[in-house]
Amino acid sequence: MNLYNVKNEGGIYIKENFFTKEQFDKIKNDFDSKEFYPHHQPEKYECGNRFQAYPCYQSDNTDDISYIIGNHFKTSFDNDFRVETFYRKVYSEELLKSKCNTRYGFIHKDGGLYDTCTYAGVIYMDFSNTGGTAFFNTQSDKFPDIEVGAVPNRLVLYDNRRFHAPSHDYTYDVRKIICFFIYDK
Repeated sequence: MNLYNVKNEGGIYIKENFFTKEQFDKIKNDFDSKEFYPHHQPEKYECGNRFQAYPCYQSDNTDDISYIIGNHFKTSFDNDFRVETFYRKVYSEELLKSKCNTRYGFIHKDGGLYDTCTYAGVIYMDFSNTGGTAFFNTQSDKFPDIEVGAVPNRLVLYDNRRFHAPSHDYTYDVRKIICFFIYDK
Protein backbone atom coordinates (compact mmCIF):
# COMPACT_ATOMS: atom_id res chain seq x y z
CA MET A 1 0.00 0.00 0.00
CA ASN A 2 1.26 3.47 -0.84
CA LEU A 3 0.76 6.00 1.95
CA TYR A 4 2.31 8.89 -0.02
CA ASN A 5 -1.00 10.73 -0.52
CA VAL A 6 -1.96 10.27 3.15
CA LYS A 7 1.18 12.06 4.35
CA ASN A 8 1.83 14.50 1.53
CA GLU A 9 -1.60 15.34 0.18
CA GLY A 10 -3.86 15.14 3.23
CA GLY A 11 -5.36 11.84 2.16
CA ILE A 12 -7.18 9.35 4.33
CA TYR A 13 -6.59 5.60 4.27
CA ILE A 14 -9.61 3.43 5.10
CA LYS A 15 -9.48 -0.33 5.61
CA GLU A 16 -12.77 -2.16 6.12
CA ASN A 17 -12.73 -5.31 8.27
CA PHE A 18 -9.25 -4.53 9.54
CA PHE A 19 -9.13 -7.33 12.12
CA THR A 20 -10.12 -10.88 11.26
CA LYS A 21 -13.62 -11.76 12.44
CA GLU A 22 -12.15 -13.84 15.29
CA GLN A 23 -9.82 -11.01 16.38
CA PHE A 24 -12.56 -8.39 16.28
CA ASP A 25 -15.06 -10.58 18.17
CA LYS A 26 -12.47 -11.15 20.91
CA ILE A 27 -11.58 -7.44 21.09
CA LYS A 28 -15.24 -6.45 21.24
CA ASN A 29 -15.99 -9.03 23.95
CA ASP A 30 -12.95 -8.00 26.01
CA PHE A 31 -13.39 -4.22 25.53
CA ASP A 32 -15.54 -3.50 28.58
CA SER A 33 -13.52 -5.77 30.87
CA LYS A 34 -10.41 -3.61 30.37
CA GLU A 35 -9.35 -1.30 33.17
CA PHE A 36 -10.16 2.27 32.11
CA TYR A 37 -9.04 5.42 33.88
CA PRO A 38 -10.54 8.94 33.64
CA HIS A 39 -8.68 11.03 31.09
CA HIS A 40 -9.14 13.99 28.77
CA GLN A 41 -8.03 15.14 25.35
CA PRO A 42 -5.87 16.81 24.36
CA GLU A 43 -3.66 14.93 26.75
CA LYS A 44 -1.15 17.73 27.33
CA TYR A 45 -3.84 20.39 27.78
CA GLU A 46 -3.64 21.92 31.25
CA CYS A 47 -7.15 22.36 32.61
CA GLY A 48 -8.88 22.73 35.96
CA ASN A 49 -10.79 19.49 35.42
CA ARG A 50 -11.35 17.05 32.58
CA PHE A 51 -14.71 18.61 31.65
CA GLN A 52 -12.89 21.73 30.48
CA ALA A 53 -11.48 19.54 27.71
CA TYR A 54 -12.82 16.43 25.93
CA PRO A 55 -13.56 13.95 28.75
CA CYS A 56 -12.89 10.29 28.08
CA TYR A 57 -11.77 7.07 29.68
CA GLN A 58 -8.70 5.28 28.43
CA SER A 59 -7.06 1.87 28.74
CA ASP A 60 -3.39 1.36 27.92
CA ASN A 61 -3.42 -2.45 27.91
CA THR A 62 -3.22 -2.75 24.12
CA ASP A 63 0.14 -4.28 23.16
CA ASP A 64 -1.59 -7.00 21.13
CA ILE A 65 -3.45 -4.36 19.08
CA SER A 66 -0.25 -2.33 18.51
CA TYR A 67 1.41 -5.48 17.17
CA ILE A 68 -1.42 -6.21 14.69
CA ILE A 69 -1.50 -2.59 13.43
CA GLY A 70 2.30 -2.48 13.17
CA ASN A 71 2.33 -5.73 11.22
CA HIS A 72 -0.25 -4.36 8.78
CA PHE A 73 1.83 -1.26 7.99
CA LYS A 74 5.35 -2.75 8.22
CA THR A 75 5.90 -2.75 4.44
CA SER A 76 4.62 0.84 4.11
CA PHE A 77 7.48 2.57 5.91
CA ASP A 78 11.15 2.85 5.02
CA ASN A 79 12.22 3.64 8.60
CA ASP A 80 11.63 1.84 11.87
CA PHE A 81 8.43 2.90 13.59
CA ARG A 82 6.40 2.13 16.66
CA VAL A 83 2.65 2.02 17.22
CA GLU A 84 0.92 3.24 20.37
CA THR A 85 -2.73 2.28 20.88
CA PHE A 86 -5.46 3.02 23.42
CA TYR A 87 -8.93 1.75 24.05
CA ARG A 88 -11.13 4.80 24.58
CA LYS A 89 -14.67 5.37 25.84
CA VAL A 90 -16.55 8.67 25.68
CA TYR A 91 -19.81 8.90 27.59
CA SER A 92 -22.47 11.15 26.03
CA GLU A 93 -23.67 12.29 29.45
CA GLU A 94 -20.17 13.50 30.39
CA LEU A 95 -19.55 15.08 27.00
CA LEU A 96 -22.74 17.14 27.36
CA LYS A 97 -21.34 18.60 30.61
CA SER A 98 -18.01 19.50 28.99
CA LYS A 99 -16.76 22.47 26.98
CA CYS A 100 -16.74 20.13 23.94
CA ASN A 101 -20.49 19.46 24.00
CA THR A 102 -21.13 19.71 20.27
CA ARG A 103 -21.28 17.00 17.66
CA TYR A 104 -17.70 17.71 16.57
CA GLY A 105 -16.09 18.08 19.98
CA PHE A 106 -12.88 20.00 19.44
CA ILE A 107 -11.03 20.40 16.16
CA HIS A 108 -7.36 19.55 16.57
CA LYS A 109 -4.22 17.91 15.20
CA ASP A 110 -2.64 14.86 16.85
CA GLY A 111 0.84 14.56 18.27
CA GLY A 112 1.52 18.29 18.28
CA LEU A 113 3.96 17.93 21.15
CA TYR A 114 5.59 14.82 19.77
CA ASP A 115 7.90 15.52 16.84
CA THR A 116 8.13 11.86 15.90
CA CYS A 117 4.36 11.25 15.52
CA THR A 118 3.62 10.90 11.81
CA TYR A 119 0.21 9.22 11.54
CA ALA A 120 -2.87 8.83 13.68
CA GLY A 121 -5.92 6.66 13.34
CA VAL A 122 -9.01 5.11 14.80
CA ILE A 123 -10.79 1.76 14.67
CA TYR A 124 -14.50 1.88 15.42
CA MET A 125 -16.25 -0.62 17.66
CA ASP A 126 -19.85 0.35 16.86
CA PHE A 127 -21.94 1.43 13.87
CA SER A 128 -23.26 4.98 13.67
CA ASN A 129 -24.53 6.85 10.65
CA THR A 130 -23.97 10.21 12.39
CA GLY A 131 -20.80 9.36 14.33
CA GLY A 132 -17.22 8.77 13.25
CA THR A 133 -14.40 11.19 12.46
CA ALA A 134 -14.74 14.59 10.79
CA PHE A 135 -11.87 16.21 8.86
CA PHE A 136 -11.46 19.98 8.47
CA ASN A 137 -9.33 22.28 6.33
CA THR A 138 -8.67 24.69 9.21
CA GLN A 139 -9.25 24.73 12.95
CA SER A 140 -11.75 27.57 12.60
CA ASP A 141 -14.05 25.70 10.18
CA LYS A 142 -17.57 25.16 11.51
CA PHE A 143 -18.37 22.16 9.30
CA PRO A 144 -16.17 19.32 8.11
CA ASP A 145 -14.74 18.99 4.65
CA ILE A 146 -14.97 15.19 4.89
CA GLU A 147 -16.64 12.90 7.40
CA VAL A 148 -15.96 9.18 7.76
CA GLY A 149 -18.75 7.19 9.40
CA ALA A 150 -18.24 4.76 12.25
CA VAL A 151 -18.50 1.18 11.03
CA PRO A 152 -17.42 -1.70 13.27
CA ASN A 153 -13.89 -2.89 12.48
CA ARG A 154 -13.18 0.03 10.10
CA LEU A 155 -9.66 1.45 10.37
CA VAL A 156 -9.10 5.09 9.40
CA LEU A 157 -5.50 6.36 9.09
CA TYR A 158 -4.58 10.00 8.46
CA ASP A 159 -1.69 12.43 8.62
CA ASN A 160 -1.34 13.53 12.25
CA ARG A 161 -1.09 17.16 11.06
CA ARG A 162 -4.59 17.05 9.55
CA PHE A 163 -7.31 18.92 11.45
CA HIS A 164 -10.00 16.53 12.64
CA ALA A 165 -12.53 15.96 15.39
CA PRO A 166 -14.53 13.09 16.78
CA SER A 167 -18.07 13.13 15.41
CA HIS A 168 -20.13 12.12 18.42
CA ASP A 169 -23.48 10.36 18.02
CA TYR A 170 -25.51 11.31 21.11
CA THR A 171 -28.02 8.49 20.45
CA TYR A 172 -25.38 6.19 22.00
CA ASP A 173 -24.64 6.26 25.73
CA VAL A 174 -20.96 5.63 25.04
CA ARG A 175 -18.62 5.92 22.06
CA LYS A 176 -16.10 3.06 21.92
CA ILE A 177 -13.00 3.25 19.76
CA ILE A 178 -9.43 2.12 19.49
CA CYS A 179 -7.17 5.05 18.67
CA PHE A 180 -3.58 4.67 17.53
CA PHE A 181 -0.53 6.74 16.73
CA ILE A 182 2.45 5.83 14.58
CA TYR A 183 5.83 7.31 15.51
CA ASP A 184 9.26 7.28 13.89
CA LYS A 185 11.70 5.46 16.18
